[in-house]
Amino acid sequence: MSTLLPLQKRLLSAGLLLLCLSACIKEPRPDVPGPVTKPAWLLSAITEVTAYGDAVLEQPYYFKLVTEFRYNEFYKPSLQLNYASSTQDDTTNLVLVSKDTFQYDANRRMAEIKTLDRNNRATTLKRLYYSGNDTLPYLFETYYYDSADTPGIRYSSQFSYLGDTAVLTYTPLVKGDSSLSIYEQGNYTTYCRGAGLSQCGRIYEEYTGPNIFLSLNLSHMIGLNISSAYDAYTDGPRMSRGNWQRLNDGNPNHYRSLFFNANGLLSATYWTSYIPEFVSQARFAYIPTE
Repeated sequence: MSTLLPLQKRLLSAGLLLLCLSACIKEPRPDVPGPVTKPAWLLSAITEVTAYGDAVLEQPYYFKLVTEFRYNEFYKPSLQLNYASSTQDDTTNLVLVSKDTFQYDANRRMAEIKTLDRNNRATTLKRLYYSGNDTLPYLFETYYYDSADTPGIRYSSQFSYLGDTAVLTYTPLVKGDSSLSIYEQGNYTTYCRGAGLSQCGRIYEEYTGPNIFLSLNLSHMIGLNISSAYDAYTDGPRMSRGNWQRLNDGNPNHYRSLFFNANGLLSATYWTSYIPEFVSQARFAYIPTE
C-alpha cells in the first residue's frame, strides 16, 4: 500500500483538475464520423451454467444464464437479451428476464441504454456524455422509471482518465464519493477508496487476452449489465486488454481457467469455488461479419 500512496496523490491531483475541466463541458462537439469499423468477429452469446453446493457431499442444483447480442449496420450492439432458468435446477426452460436497447450519437459512440423488463416496461435509463471526439465518456447518468413510466432519481458518475494507468471516478450521491481504478499494462488490478483514496486493494491478477468484450466493438463497458452468477464480467471504467484469471478476495481457489478457439478468441471459462461452493462454466459464441 505504501508504494501506491505517492502514485495516488499524483493521480488524485491530476484527476481533480481534469474533473473540473470536464464538468465545464455541457454538449460535446458533433464531429463527423469516420469510416465504419468492421471487426472480423462479434460476440453473439454468453451461456453460463453454475452448479451450487458440494457435488460430493450433497446434490447440487444448477442455474443457467444466457445473454444474447444483436447488432446494427455499424457492427455495434443494438439489443441485448437476458435469459435465466425459470426455476431452480432447470437449465432447459429459460425465461426472458430483461432486455437492453442501445442508442448511439453521430460519432457512433454509445449514448443511451434503456432496460426493459420481461413485460416490455422500461425500468432503467442510462446516458453517457463525451467531450469532443473522445471515445470514453466523462459523465454517466442513471435514471429509474417510476410507476408512471417517468424516469427519475438520477445518479451520476464523472470520470477523469489519467493516461492509461488510472481512472478517477466521482459519484456525488455515494458515500465516499471518489474512487480510483488503477491499471497495470492496460489491465484493471487495483481499486482505491476512502479518505484520500488511501484504502486500496488488488482486485484481479494474471490476465490473458484479448478481452472477450473487445468483440462487442465498443470502446468501453460503462453502463453494460451482463448477467453472471458470480459477477465475472465486472471491469473498471476503462476496458481491460485481457481476461482476468485470479480474483483477489482472500479465497485461493478463485481462479478461472480460460480456453481459446482457433481464432484466438475466448471460447470458455471454468471456475471452481469452495466459499461459496459452486462450479461455473461459461461458453462464448461469435458470428463473423462477412
